[in-house]
Amino acid sequence: MNKTTGLLLALLIAFGSTGALANEAAVPREDLRQQMHTATWPADIVRIADRLLAVEERDDAIADAWDTRRKAAWTAQLLRSNVMLLQRSAFVVGNNPGERQDLRQAALGNADAALRMARRYQPGSPHAVADPHRYVGWLQLASQLGNDNASYELALFFRREGQPSQAAVYETRAAQQGYVAPVALDHVRK
Repeated sequence: MNKTTGLLLALLIAFGSTGALANEAAVPREDLRQQMHTATWPADIVRIADRLLAVEERDDAIADAWDTRRKAAWTAQLLRSNVMLLQRSAFVVGNNPGERQDLRQAALGNADAALRMARRYQPGSPHAVADPHRYVGWLQLASQLGNDNASYELALFFRREGQPSQAAVYETRAAQQGYVAPVALDHVRK
């Protein structure tokens, strides 16, 4: 065990990673790497990365596992919010092309991927499976991850739904994130 691996193992134990590290070490590293790179639920990615960090010896693989874990842990923390409408079932891969990649990227904190996932559930869209709860949930995640378009889209959604206080929250967030609302066009052309 090299010095870096020993330090990482000590950190995992100090932060209460998992009590079954000895039993989990029997899983081949390559299998753990594959699982970590294909999982779509952020909490699963964190758990698998922890298992991999406990047994990995290569510095480049350790750095990759830490980076992946850090990104997924941030998303997992956001998803634990009481107002977030997304649950584990929202991260199950369906039949849509590109969905696995968008789910994976969203799980790792990619705000644009979360916005693309929201649009897959947008009510009234001809190419979407209308699900207002998933639509709002994915928009919330994209907004929390810093997507100004998602924040503004949530403001418009809540305004249409007659929830002005929620609309104001997301309109303010959109402005803070740098969103510039389009200038309204009047009905007169010059």
